[in-house]
Amino acid sequence: ALQGQEAPQASAKVFWDTTRHEWVMQVFNLPSAPTAMDYQLWYVTKEAKLSAAVFRPDAQGRAELRLSLPGGVAEKLAATAVTLEPRGGSPQPTGKFYLLAQI
Repeated sequence: ALQGQEAPQASAKVFWDTTRHEWVMQVFNLPSAPTAMDYQLWYVTKEAKLSAAVFRPDAQGRAELRLSLPGGVAEKLAATAVTLEPRGGSPQPTGKFYLLAQI
């Protein structure tokens, strides 16, 4: 489960199919993103922070993401995080952590 950092009321659950290397992530209570911003999910390894998805929650702060983990990432995954980034996402995190979980 990801816990709220910048937004303490926010949370997320990840359901990980380890055989197929797929995630279903459900996000709850994220604040609305400003017009020029999007939320971005990151796979965090010891070597890098890799963009997983750019998304906007609905009016209730919810989102559901279905993702396939890139080859080689699952074994090295140390954490996952959600940041608020400029619209369309960033190559690397620039915003504060809204959700964070150690793996």
